[in-house]
Order: sequence, then C-alpha cells, then structure tokens
Amino acid sequence: MSVLDTQDGLDDVRDFIEQNEGDRLNVYLDSENIPTVGIGYALITNQGGAWVVRPDLVTDLRDAGILGENENLTASDLQRLQDAATNLNNGNGTNNQNIIDNNTSWDFYPDGQSSLTDAQTGSLFDNIIGDYENIVIDRLRQGAGITRQQAERLERVYRAL
Repeated sequence: MSVLDTQDGLDDVRDFIEQNEGDRLNVYLDSENIPTVGIGYALITNQGGAWVVRPDLVTDLRDAGILGENENLTASDLQRLQDAATNLNNGNGTNNQNIIDNNTSWDFYPDGQSSLTDAQTGSLFDNIIGDYENIVIDRLRQGAGITRQQAERLERVYRAL
C-alpha cells in the first residue's frame, strides 16, 4: 500500500510539498533555478542527464484547462523554456533569472489572465504527486540508513497509525 492509496495520504503529501515549495500561480525559479509553477510542477525536467522541456508539458497544460484541446505552447514560451534548459545544461542556471521573471506574463496563461488559478496548479500537481512520494521515501531511506523496502514498510506502518 502506498501513501497515495488514500485521500489522507494524498493530502499529507500535497501539504508537505506546499509547505516546502509553496503554491505559486506564476512561473518562478525553484531553489535549483528550474522554471516551476504551482506546487513544484517543474516545466523543465532532467531526462537521462540532460535538462529538457518537460515532455508531457503540453498534455498536462491541456488536461489542467490551461491550453485548449488543440493548442500548443507558443514559439516564444517554448524558446524561453529551451533557453532555461540550455542554461542548466551548461551549468549556468543562475542566468535563468534573466529568462524567467516572476512579473513576466506567459502566453500559456489563459485568456488574458496574469497567472494560473489554484484549480489549474492543483491539476498540474496531481500529475506529479507520484514523483514526490518516491523522493520522500528515498530521503527517509538515506537519512535512516535503511533500504528502500524498509523505508516503504515504515511508511505503511506510519499510515496505519
């Protein structure tokens, strides 16, 4: 049984991440200079050692009602994200502040909105919550010096309390 198998578990993970990451309705740089929105939804991910625009970004934006069914990222938004990925790949993530400015509007913000809504960022987070469960388990394991299986077992015991 996973922490994500119950609504209480989902809420606990969401609350934990929201306390640590925040819930921002605008695109911002996280502590690693990765363009992010909402509750830890990174617009760029590391794939095989290289930073790239999140492969499922357009699908997730459509599912969250941010982009229409047949809409794609504009060339401008895509270029900004690709430039940010290039900076990360070149070890120049701090340069992303020049690309990602919290006061700059993005073309994917719906119909003239200056930011996303709580419901939209919540939908994006729902797509990545499983990633965070693995991070929590790995941090528990590393901190306690135990195997992943032992950490998962501890998590199940904690949830049963």
